[in-house]
Amino acid sequence: RPTDPIYVSSQSADSDLPYPPPQREPNIYMVPQGIKPVLQRTAIEILAWGLRNLKSYQLASVTSPSLLVECGGQMVQSTVIKNLKKNPNFDISVLFMEVVRQLPSAISCLV
Repeated sequence: RPTDPIYVSSQSADSDLPYPPPQREPNIYMVPQGIKPVLQRTAIEILAWGLRNLKSYQLASVTSPSLLVECGGQMVQSTVIKNLKKNPNFDISVLFMEVVRQLPSAISCLV
């Protein structure tokens, strides 16, 4: 009959695939501990006082630079130095960012 539902099994009888992990919610599976990477939230503090002796960029002198730092997919940008010749320092010298990084298996964290 065309109104009966069709059930398709994703595993055949002779398949060597493991059973799926337990579900937390519909279509959301829990990652088994054996393959889940150990992650650690890490704070990075960058001290950037200013910029000195900058070369020209695309044949033009650099007059109002800023600093952009990227780590682990996160980015943080400094304030713009308004006049590099008059004052080569940033208004705010401390940049802060948080990243989540995977720990090597040989490192264990103490709590």
